[in-house]
Amino acid sequence: VIQDLLGEFLASFYCPPCTKRKVGKGGRKRHRMSWKGTSTTAVIQDLLGVPVRAVMLAATGQHTGKTTLSLGVFRGLVKRWGKGRVAYMKPLGQRYVDITLPNGNVHKVDRDVEVVRRTFNLESPWEHMSPVVFPPGYTRQCIDGKVSSDDLLSKIKDGFTSLATKADFTLLEGSGHMGVGSIA
Repeated sequence: VIQDLLGEFLASFYCPPCTKRKVGKGGRKRHRMSWKGTSTTAVIQDLLGVPVRAVMLAATGQHTGKTTLSLGVFRGLVKRWGKGRVAYMKPLGQRYVDITLPNGNVHKVDRDVEVVRRTFNLESPWEHMSPVVFPPGYTRQCIDGKVSSDDLLSKIKDGFTSLATKADFTLLEGSGHMGVGSIA
């Protein structure tokens, strides 16, 4: 269900092979996106109704260096756009730490979000940077119908919209592998 839930959101970052190719700038061939529009930016703007610049780093496996790559890409984006003008988000997390929010509530945050936030001294709200975490027992909660996919998607969209509308560029990091959340 999470794959369906995030399908629209994540599909905007994936350009499946297609039969129609257009020639882009410099004579290079580019894929035409097969899903709603011709660019990632257009798809995100259509889905969320906000103008954004964003990219998602993803992989087909765990422990492939996504976080290390994210740290380097984020540093480059900060050099390009300036401090405080780049946002980071990991929509779905697996390994987490408990963070006490200013209001006293405890929020589960993906460990990678903690690393990026502390490395770059980011001030974005934890709950926007790491809106959904799958702790132990989450699979059972999903199977038992105790988790609402609408609530999860709403958390992700709200977090992304909040970050993307306050930043000039948003970097998203994918989860460990395609199976994460496939049962939700």
